[in-house]
Amino acid sequence: MDTTVQEVQRRLIALGYSVGSAGADGVLGRNTIAALSKFQADRTLEIQYPGTIGAKTLAALGLDKGPALPPWISLAQSKMGLNEVR
Repeated sequence: MDTTVQEVQRRLIALGYSVGSAGADGVLGRNTIAALSKFQADRTLEIQYPGTIGAKTLAALGLDKGPALPPWISLAQSKMGLNEVR
């Protein structure tokens, strides 16, 4: 669970956007991405990849944190430096 995603979900819910039946679960799923895309379109934010969480989106939501990393990036970073050996 990502706390930045969870905060974004809470803010979207507060603004009237549906992030799915699970609510603010911290998972960047398809319902959250759809809500983000709709929010970005409604605010006419110029986003290269709609549905992603970046600095412009966080500023528009009133959240001033760094961009949220997708879960697979965090996992990949935790595995850096590990090697398979014969």
